Amino acid sequence: MHGLRRSSPIDGEQGSAIIIALIVLTVIGAITAASLSYLQTSLAGANRATAPARAAGASSDAALETAIAYVKLHPEVGRALGITCPSSSMTFPGDAGTVAVAYCPQTGSFVPTNTPLAKLLTLGTNAAEPGITTGAPGDLVVYGDTFSNAAITANGASRLVAHQGRVWARRACTGTIVVDTGTLSPTCNLAGAVPTVGTDPAYAPAVTTLPANGVGSCAAGVATIGPGTYTLAQLQNAVGACTTVWFKPGAFYFNFGNNVWSAVGKKIVGGTPTGSLASVPYPGGCDGTGPGTQLIFGNASRFALSGGSTLDLCGLDTAEGTTTVKLALVGLRANTGGMQAESGCITTVNGCAVVQSSGNATGITVTGTVYAPKARLDLQPNGGQYRVTDAVVVRALAVSPAAASPAVVFGTSYAPRSAGNLVLTASISGTNWLSARLSVPPGANPTPTITDWVLMH
Repeated sequence: MHGLRRSSPIDGEQGSAIIIALIVLTVIGAITAASLSYLQTSLAGANRATAPARAAGASSDAALETAIAYVKLHPEVGRALGITCPSSSMTFPGDAGTVAVAYCPQTGSFVPTNTPLAKLLTLGTNAAEPGITTGAPGDLVVYGDTFSNAAITANGASRLVAHQGRVWARRACTGTIVVDTGTLSPTCNLAGAVPTVGTDPAYAPAVTTLPANGVGSCAAGVATIGPGTYTLAQLQNAVGACTTVWFKPGAFYFNFGNNVWSAVGKKIVGGTPTGSLASVPYPGGCDGTGPGTQLIFGNASRFALSGGSTLDLCGLDTAEGTTTVKLALVGLRANTGGMQAESGCITTVNGCAVVQSSGNATGITVTGTVYAPKARLDLQPNGGQYRVTDAVVVRALAVSPAAASPAVVFGTSYAPRSAGNLVLTASISGTNWLSARLSVPPGANPTPTITDWVLMH
């Protein structure tokens, strides 16, 4: 016979403990689920709150990287011109919106070592005389910065086309002015102090005292003209009936008084010829790597080329302070060692030009810089080649082509420059997000080095 088994107190306590544990686990599970739900909601909210900032940061970083790569191909954006930053800017699409990158060159960045800052600089300030005038149907093309201390007037279908540089005018701009994509639009009616890029470099001629009279003669169709001082009569006698004129390497001072040498149907070469003078081509008749020639104009001395005349002039390396400039044509801005500064009709507003060219196939090519700060230059192309490799600095420039091509082109040569130091800043809707400081070595196709990154927002 089996007896009845009594419940143990321990068994009852174990059952109660299990029930209590289940209740605790249920409560903890509910609390955990609620906590996880809250955490998920909080993280989602935080993610939504920080997503715009992350997108802005990523967009700014990508835009800066692209802008830095642009500096390698276009170091001119890092050139210190003495103007208020930014010197230029570019825009890029981004997930957070359009990103603007501003370039701010630091003092001394990418300064040319053998040319003026501007590849075309006009110094006249009179409202009655535009600094730069172009006429239909051709273009004036400048590789580098262009600065007019007066107005810029592009008439009719003609254009001023600026590559690898900016355009400024102290007075109004009229007509069509074209700049590269990413370059700031032309600045016209610029007020305030003239920035460094618009100031006279104040070059001096290669000789500081009046040269002795030059000696030249005409033989076998070639006039060989030696360096020295020439009156108009002396030059005309030396050229004679020759159709090829060679200005030998050296410095020439022209003291014509108020007179002009009219060269009609002449082939004129200045500097070291590239071959036999009777057969040297145009352009390409002088060797820019050889000894050069400098033509210095005083008083109201001037040249007028027509009838298919060509001037192929390779400049003379001239010490200018701590740099050397290849000066080809100089209009004296001040009396110098017995040589007279330009005057008379040359310095009169809308007066005569120090060099004027006109007629079918007439042309001028200069390897070096034209510097005549008190004079006007008047070019009237009609199918001829017009090129200046380095820079043109004059009081005023008038280009009036009779044919649409070829264009008149200034600043075609590579100009050695100092190292670059610039700051790039990326912004979105006016808020700065990221900045980078670059160090760029001198020379062609430089590779920028990022020396500092700054997160600004």
